[in-house]
Amino acid sequence: MPIERSDTGATRPATGCNINKRAVRVRHGELERVNDEESPFRSWCPVCDRGILLVGRTASFKALSRVDRCTLCGQVVIYEDDEIEGIPLEPPLYELMEERIEGPTALERLLADD
Repeated sequence: MPIERSDTGATRPATGCNINKRAVRVRHGELERVNDEESPFRSWCPVCDRGILLVGRTASFKALSRVDRCTLCGQVVIYEDDEIEGIPLEPPLYELMEERIEGPTALERLLADD
């Protein structure tokens, strides 16, 4: 079933019009969901109101990606939720950076394995 957004009077934004704009922070739980049966995660873009935020997974597939991009306007969003539909989001970037700084370096881990 095609996904339509005809209930708003907004005109269609230019494709990629927000691609270079600063990321916005949102709570996924407060976004309006796309009414489709393929994914409970899909939401309408809070900036252009016509594109879709898909919610991706991390490379390891253990968590959902905290950063997303609108399929139409290109706006980057950062989810501030801890989980979506019971699935955890990856840790915030500052937590990952602290872990890298405080933890052993790759070389130290390699040498410790000997």
